[in-house]
Amino acid sequence: DLALARAEAAFELAPGATENWIFVSSYLLTERASPAREANAEQRRIWVRAALVIAERGERCAFDPGELALWQGLVLIHTADVDPQLPWSDGVRGMWNDAALCFERAAGYGSREALWLAEQARAQAAAIEGD
Repeated sequence: DLALARAEAAFELAPGATENWIFVSSYLLTERASPAREANAEQRRIWVRAALVIAERGERCAFDPGELALWQGLVLIHTADVDPQLPWSDGVRGMWNDAALCFERAAGYGSREALWLAEQARAQAAAIEGD
C-alpha cells in the first residue's frame, strides 16, 4: 500500500514520465498478479486489470503514449502465456484479441513494430479459435 501511495505521488510530480507508469504497472503484474504469489485466480485477474489501468492512465499524459499502449499489449500476451486459467472475457483468445487492440493503438501513435505485433496477436487468437 505504501509503494502504491508513493507511486501516486510520483505520477503527480512527473505525469509525463513514461517509465514510471511502466514500472508501477510491471510491479503489479509481476509481484501482485503472479501465480507464484497469489493462488486466487480472481484476485490475480484484478491485479492484471490494475496493471492495465495504470498503463492506460499513463497513456493519457505520458511523453510516450505509444510505449504505454505497446506495454499493455505485452502485459496481455504475458498473462495469456503464464496464466491461461485466468478468468478473462473469452479466455486466452480474449487476452490475445485485447493485446491486438493495444498494439493497434500503439501503431496509431507511430510504433513501427506494433502493427506486426497486432497481426501476430490476431493470428494467435485465430489459432486458438480453430482448436
